[in-house]
Amino acid sequence: MRYDRATGTIRLGISEELLLEYLSIDNPAVLLEMTRTKYKHLVEERGTNIRGQLARICSKEYGTVKAYFLQIEALCADLALVQGAPGSAEEKITEAMHGFPDEWNPVKTVIRGKVDYTYANMKRQLNEYEADLQKALVIAADTALFVNGAPT
Repeated sequence: MRYDRATGTIRLGISEELLLEYLSIDNPAVLLEMTRTKYKHLVEERGTNIRGQLARICSKEYGTVKAYFLQIEALCADLALVQGAPGSAEEKITEAMHGFPDEWNPVKTVIRGKVDYTYANMKRQLNEYEADLQKALVIAADTALFVNGAPT
């Protein structure tokens, strides 16, 4: 009777998929250990998937630096939940920097050259660089409309 209650209690806390898979297990100690092992494997797999997403993320996919950082931060938050602890600021900086294209190398070089650079400073500087690039594009578009002071 005790086994039935303990097994029933464990079964209340597992997914329907696992419940069907482990339905024939009556021993609560075996059921608990198999469930722990399965969830541990799923958590490790989820962490691997998130790290893969972080390694492949590209700023161009998100349109703006702000949207890109929102995605980086969401993935890092998911990874922290899976790992049980947040990643370091250095890891976030490395992942974020990796996703910027080569035309961002000047600002990436400046950021990497600073020893005590924080994640917040990096975000600020990359947002400022994006704004500078947008201003340069507007100026370039405006100057293309005029040649020797006359409209084209």
